[in-house]
Amino acid sequence: MNPTTSPSDLDQTLQDRGNVHGDFHDNAYATFECLKVLSACPAFKFLTPVQSVAIFHIVHKLARACSGDSNHLDHWHDIQGYAKLVETSIIETHGHKPLTQPTT
Repeated sequence: MNPTTSPSDLDQTLQDRGNVHGDFHDNAYATFECLKVLSACPAFKFLTPVQSVAIFHIVHKLARACSGDSNHLDHWHDIQGYAKLVETSIIETHGHKPLTQPTT
């Protein structure tokens, strides 16, 4: 705890976060179960640390959206951000060109 944060400030922060993100136990359970399923996929063991951590955060953000306020834009913005970080990492590591939109 920050030395300048009183217990009542912390309680208020936890309440505010709970209103947006839902119950922490629900989030933890959903995140854990989703990661358990994903870790059983054959290619999971080949993920880079960047990909693995991004998947964790994306799953956690999805759990928050499903447990709390699904209209909270930060959930969706953060998911895009983690996916973009992985895309950038792949491009930098493997030289893949970004996907382009087909022209119509």
